[in-house]
Amino acid sequence: MYVRHTITSRKGKRMSTNGKEKNKTVKSLMFTLRKNIAEIDSVKVWADKSGWDDCSSFSRYIKKEMGIKPVRIIIETKLDMAIDLLKNKPDLTCFEISRIIGKPDEKALNKFFKRHTGNAPSFFREQKEVHYYNSIINKVINR
Repeated sequence: MYVRHTITSRKGKRMSTNGKEKNKTVKSLMFTLRKNIAEIDSVKVWADKSGWDDCSSFSRYIKKEMGIKPVRIIIETKLDMAIDLLKNKPDLTCFEISRIIGKPDEKALNKFFKRHTGNAPSFFREQKEVHYYNSIINKVINR
């Protein structure tokens, strides 16, 4: 049995959706974020890329369905992708990784990592064991 939800559609119309459709919507929003990670630097841009006209409705929907503010999801996704690249693609430079996740250069990438993890990107590249950043998003998605 699926609970029915009312959400605002991409065209701003209210529509009803069941649990399966809601799950597909969250997955499609996350797919859009990952696909366009270099271009998405704000919730407004993410909402636009996902086809939502109203940013505040988009934010409320994300917060309600995932339990995390959308800006935090953007940050966590960028961190997860960067850490994955640092660990699994040692041939990529920090500059290349910074451009992939939408940062202008290595300095911005370093500042981003220091602010959100307390460590430099080199810390994650040098780790021999697989201890990924303990992402809030991974916990939410894998519920």
